[in-house]
Amino acid sequence: MDDETAEIELVRPSARTHNNGIPKQFILQLEQNLNKTRQISQRMTSILSSFDTRLVKLEKSILPLYNSTQLLNRRAGHIESALLKIDEIASNQEGIAAEEALILRGPQSGQLEEYKDVLERLNASLTFKSIDRDQRDTARLVETGAKKLTQLYTKLVAEGSSGVPLNGTEFEFNPFPPSLKTTLVPLVSFLRTLPLPPTHPSHPAAPGIQQTLKEAQKGYADMRGSWSKKCLENFGRRVVDRAETIDGVLAGRELGQWVNDLLRVADAEYELLLELAPLPTTSAIEQTYQTLISPLLSIFSSTMSSLSALIKRSLHKYTFLALSVYASLSAAQANWDDIMCRRAGKRENELKMGYIRSVRRC
Repeated sequence: MDDETAEIELVRPSARTHNNGIPKQFILQLEQNLNKTRQISQRMTSILSSFDTRLVKLEKSILPLYNSTQLLNRRAGHIESALLKIDEIASNQEGIAAEEALILRGPQSGQLEEYKDVLERLNASLTFKSIDRDQRDTARLVETGAKKLTQLYTKLVAEGSSGVPLNGTEFEFNPFPPSLKTTLVPLVSFLRTLPLPPTHPSHPAAPGIQQTLKEAQKGYADMRGSWSKKCLENFGRRVVDRAETIDGVLAGRELGQWVNDLLRVADAEYELLLELAPLPTTSAIEQTYQTLISPLLSIFSSTMSSLSALIKRSLHKYTFLALSVYASLSAAQANWDDIMCRRAGKRENELKMGYIRSVRRC
């Protein structure tokens, strides 16, 4: 309302007044202003009502768009989550494919630790069922990895059990190459952690791994036994050859020295077996050691047979040889019982005592 129309003019006292003393002009002016005020209020009310109606219409018009926008936002969020999951699965699949390729290729030079880490992770996933892949496929992969590692183990043992032994006039001990042993010891430590039926009865790869390790350990015994025999057999033949030409007492002492060398080799091989056996249980060690010393018993048997035949050919000539041989074998009996019998799980030394009896008969 304008200031001019809202202004109420006061009438002078000289103007004509109402009966109650209020000027009529003032009352008329006031009524006009009140009417105008009501009209203005009505118009404002009408405008506000119209505005409210328009707001309601606008809200009704915008609400579907708002709802659609919210729906689109939710769908966009779902799509983004799905894409992230797809990327994660794709990344996992790439990782799984890389792990499978690494296992199937076998441990390469400089990658042994990485190879063991992958195999350990796969084995743990089988044990705790913590990976979304086929359990049978994973078990086959773990078993394959174990076979690849045992192949490396066998290869290193073969390298340390080959070549030409020292063959001078005096026997010299040929220790296992330290450089190969440095690689083998941590490898064996890892092989000993692989699941086996006694410790992991429900592990699907355990039976296959145990069989693989058994075969590898038997191969170890065969290779080390053959190498030990190779190191000693020439000296055994030398003892027999010299027995025909030198003093019988001296020849018997040479046999005793050769037997001591044989026991020294067997003792060293037993200690090495304790370090390098993938299956370190008492029964497995005894069985492996029996296989390992079998070639040593073979050359001992052949050497004693040759000496017995020599003595029988001329008992009068080789009497002192027979007595010296008996004395040498008797002196080595305690060590033989410990190294060749007790450690192999035998209670009696039947073979050695049989040779002593044969010498007695001579």
